[in-house]
Amino acid sequence: MTTKFLIRPLKTNALLREESYKKGKSTFCIESKWKECLIIVDKKPKSKNIDSKKVTVLNNPTLIDHRYDYKKKLVTSEGMSDSDKKLIRKKYRDNDLYSIDDDGWKSSKETYTLFGDFEIKEVPVHELTLFTSEVEGLVMSITKKQFDEYRTVGMPYSDYEEFEGSTEYCSPIFDEMTSLSVDDVEISNFQKLFKQKYDQAVKDYEIEFPLNKKSNKKNDKSNLSYAVVGDRWIKRSWYKLTIYEEFDFSKIIIHISRDVLFGQDSYAETFRLSYGDIEFDFYENDGANSDSCELMSSDGKSVGFEVLDEEYDDEDEEDEDDD
Repeated sequence: MTTKFLIRPLKTNALLREESYKKGKSTFCIESKWKECLIIVDKKPKSKNIDSKKVTVLNNPTLIDHRYDYKKKLVTSEGMSDSDKKLIRKKYRDNDLYSIDDDGWKSSKETYTLFGDFEIKEVPVHELTLFTSEVEGLVMSITKKQFDEYRTVGMPYSDYEEFEGSTEYCSPIFDEMTSLSVDDVEISNFQKLFKQKYDQAVKDYEIEFPLNKKSNKKNDKSNLSYAVVGDRWIKRSWYKLTIYEEFDFSKIIIHISRDVLFGQDSYAETFRLSYGDIEFDFYENDGANSDSCELMSSDGKSVGFEVLDEEYDDEDEEDEDDD
């Protein structure tokens, strides 16, 4: 069985991440500090005493708690030009530092340092895999003019590509395909155990969000809106989560959602899965097994449409002729 080490800092604000960048002799750094966290490392780290303080450099740590709960600040070196400072501060404010290499800056290093005492223990590593079907709903708002054009002439391929990225939801559904594995070994009697939790989650959802029996359709003919609407069914999809303890089915938590697409009355019931406070991450799927799309007005009327072939410019056609 694979094991790793779980670290719990005993002081607040103990973990510091430094992301350093360099251009010539100039440097700047993004410092991120966690008030509290839990950390997983592959090997037991060695600590040093620096100025009577315990300091521990961590190699490739994984945060499993309060992962995004940190405060960060920008630190620039002395002697940096005013133009560089202005540029860096703007990119930092705009969360645009990923493009800083376009201006001659290079990522130098990333270090994680733990200050002070901590608890450490060896823990097991298990990979949980949710295998299930998914449904996806897509909605792209359009004008009345576009609605009429797509209906009579067809939708340009470039517009269809935009529609392809207009996902409203894409989530698992509970059906006979749904299963859960621990280290590639499927949990026995899973469907029965999961259905008990699922039914309770549905009841809790309906208490919190009572079913609105009013129609979703809007019959105000003078104020219609329009959209391209799509439904997809994905038969095989995988979600994964790594845990650092022995698996406990009682920690499985199901989060129900009911999504209604533009102009429709029926909803799609989907779920998200968590183990304790940590949600499973999407891993991969085999693509849609069936899909449909249509033009729809807000009063619920729908009509099909044709997607026009992708257009190529003259230069592309000449290149094809040369081949």
